[in-house]
Amino acid sequence: MYDREFKFVSRHKHRIALFEADPVASPFIEAAFGGFPVEGPLHRLARAYTDAFDPVILVPNAENWTKVTREEFGVPLSFTMENLKVDHNGWDMPTLFVVDPASPLDLIDLWNLRQFHPQVLPMSLAWFQDAKEYLASLIKANHRPLPGNPNGVMIHLMIQFGRSIVGCDYQKAFERGSAILSEAGLQGLPNAPLTMKLWYDRIWIGGNDEFVPRTQRAEVSAATTDLDLTVSGEGSELNCRFTALAPEFGDGIAHGATRWVNVLKFRDYGSNDTLALTLPSSFPGNVARQFRIGETTLISREGFMAL
Repeated sequence: MYDREFKFVSRHKHRIALFEADPVASPFIEAAFGGFPVEGPLHRLARAYTDAFDPVILVPNAENWTKVTREEFGVPLSFTMENLKVDHNGWDMPTLFVVDPASPLDLIDLWNLRQFHPQVLPMSLAWFQDAKEYLASLIKANHRPLPGNPNGVMIHLMIQFGRSIVGCDYQKAFERGSAILSEAGLQGLPNAPLTMKLWYDRIWIGGNDEFVPRTQRAEVSAATTDLDLTVSGEGSELNCRFTALAPEFGDGIAHGATRWVNVLKFRDYGSNDTLALTLPSSFPGNVARQFRIGETTLISREGFMAL
């Protein structure tokens, strides 16, 4: 990225940020925007990030959270998705997820939530009151017609509080959440309805049933291709050959044996039933190891995973 873009003088200044380390705010900052280890084999990444992007160094507070969010600054997590395609399998309302920065449970929930919903804005409860003016403008800006919908459906901001803040009892969660919103003056804004989500999607349950479509985890890929394969019966075993996909960084220096995965999804358009193209995840490991797809082959809901 540096050689392609950031080493040149740009007409418009790059907005790249890095928050200072802070013993109280850093857990939230790293979960929301990303950060770098201060020791260990990867601690040099902080220096590389600074040298390549010349980021603005910011103190973690409500003012700078607002600045980074409003002006859409690039942050460390932004660059982890370079050249990757994220498919969230649908669309969802924008969500403001408010967490207690001292709660590991809330931070884990935040991390998991973003795997299932495409529009999640993390917010620290410690900064909620100080950022209330920006939050009010955010609520108003997100109350708008759904593009392409002729029936008057409106988009609106959904707010969800971490479990450590409001608990799991519906009535108590509603009262606690309403009190926080009222204190910040965000309840009953004119022409700007706000929905408070008081439940968690059952993301630990995979697939759909006949009546309730469940939220699906995002699929992240660097490249995809469709191949028409001919299965050969020569020899003692059925076989076919194809070229595996590899990212551009595949020829670089590696710190581990596995750096990417090829996920294989097979489809048979004929009536041949001699091939088992769908297998349960509990398929015996000693049999699965006989697949000559890669050094290690895993069977998952996504497909055959060749490491």
